[in-house]
Amino acid sequence: MRLFKMNKKINWKYILGELLLIFLGINLAIWFNNWNSSLAMDKNKETALERIEEEVKNNQQELSQARQTNQLFLESFQSYQHLFRKDLNTLLSTPKEFSALQKKYPDFFDLTDSIPHEGGTYYYRGSTSADLALSELSEIAWGTTRSMNITNEFNYDCLYQLEGVYNLQRQVTAQNKLLTDAILNNDMGNLTRVLVVMGQLEAQLLEDYEELLADIKNCR
Repeated sequence: MRLFKMNKKINWKYILGELLLIFLGINLAIWFNNWNSSLAMDKNKETALERIEEEVKNNQQELSQARQTNQLFLESFQSYQHLFRKDLNTLLSTPKEFSALQKKYPDFFDLTDSIPHEGGTYYYRGSTSADLALSELSEIAWGTTRSMNITNEFNYDCLYQLEGVYNLQRQVTAQNKLLTDAILNNDMGNLTRVLVVMGQLEAQLLEDYEELLADIKNCR
């Protein structure tokens, strides 16, 4: 005995329509969420690149100024080097050669007195001035970009170039420590060797900075 009976047929069109609406709603929600995430990532990427570009420009200026100072000292020392007698406070030279060096590098050797020697030469006594600069190169913007995984959005060439620039920058920073140690130990031989190596690295880094600033638009 039946207690009731169905008096209507199942409306499959209605059910399928409802399922389709639910399916579309879910997919639209997922698409909208992905679209929002993509917009947010694009914004973060643009901000990161702007900060990296600013950081590189600041580092470029800092390095250029420090390199100019250090290379002038190295050039001065190398020009005077053959005149030093045992220490850096006494030179043996003709008045003409000494005057020419003093004119070219007026701040390197501070003359106190001179004593005639033989063959028209003089002992010049004084003190040398080591005017050196340690560049402070930042990588805060780059480190922040990596910690936020924004680098995943960069193409391979861009990422490779950025990694190369900051790796070379760390090498220059490492040379700063060696330079400091040489100054503290008053080791002029090691000081000049560090300055030569540092000069080569700095020249390459300045060139890489320039290329990166020209190419960074390709990262966007």
